[in-house]
Amino acid sequence: MIEQKRIQKKFQWVPVHLRNQWAPQRIADNRIPLYWIACDGGERYFVNNTTEILEKVLVNTSGFKLCDDEIVAIATYKGYFYTHILPMEAIKIEEYDNFTDLDYVLQISLVIYSKKHGCISIKTHKEKGGIGESVILWDSLEVGEEIATLTTNH
Repeated sequence: MIEQKRIQKKFQWVPVHLRNQWAPQRIADNRIPLYWIACDGGERYFVNNTTEILEKVLVNTSGFKLCDDEIVAIATYKGYFYTHILPMEAIKIEEYDNFTDLDYVLQISLVIYSKKHGCISIKTHKEKGGIGESVILWDSLEVGEEIATLTTNH
């Protein structure tokens, strides 16, 4: 079980086309994520990039590992939850070891309770070694490419 952690104003979104001046030019994308997953070493954070105080966020991790040609499922049935997530606050939702977790295929599930957007349930795509930076929902209300499913209940 990970230790809960809250960080204020640590993560600031930088559009991909502005991140690396030496990389080939990309088409400008000036959308801003409302919610996204940020990385800090092996730690993963849900970032509330809105002006709203979120009522609650629930987190679960699931996945599997191949062991001697057998699939071993993993899941955190008793997930984590945070309440009253402030604007620009990041909450720790997962922690990966960059060595031992490389053999696991992992997925993060989140349920976000927002007065403005309703109840949003998401699942990321499954990723070997853990989830990287992922936009959940853009300010245009488009779903991020890294999100496998997003459902709302308003």
